[in-house]
Amino acid sequence: MTYNINDLIEMTLQELGVQQSGQEISPEDADLLRKRVPSVLGDLNARDVGYFDTTNIEDTDLLPLAQIMAYASYNAFTITDQAKIATMSNLGGKNGEAERTLRDVKRLRTPRQTMRVEQYARYRYGRYGWMVVTAIGANYVVSTMLAMLNGSS
Repeated sequence: MTYNINDLIEMTLQELGVQQSGQEISPEDADLLRKRVPSVLGDLNARDVGYFDTTNIEDTDLLPLAQIMAYASYNAFTITDQAKIATMSNLGGKNGEAERTLRDVKRLRTPRQTMRVEQYARYRYGRYGWMVVTAIGANYVVSTMLAMLNGSS
């Protein structure tokens, strides 16, 4: 199931504790968050956490994005409880739990991974092979292996 910006705003308000489930969203609160969404999503995109479209938010991304949005906008809602702020920081702060979850979810789906070609072995009789690896975090996944003969096709 996919969600949109209105669902993200509603979930963010619930994470902030401003709105209870089933209550109607006040237009002022929605406008305040709607103005912040592009900068927060742009920051996540710039730091290669993932690319997020406000018209098509996946269900696995909704809660972590709402937690990140809640932390990014808690001061606009005058939340002063230090314990709540610390919890939101651990969840939605930079490199917080929500961001790590998004990195794990988006890791295998991100199309912007760089590829490189490396020589991996030299066999007897002059054969050698090349492999194209895709970098995913600190792990490497061999995506294609090409065997080449030295001097013959």
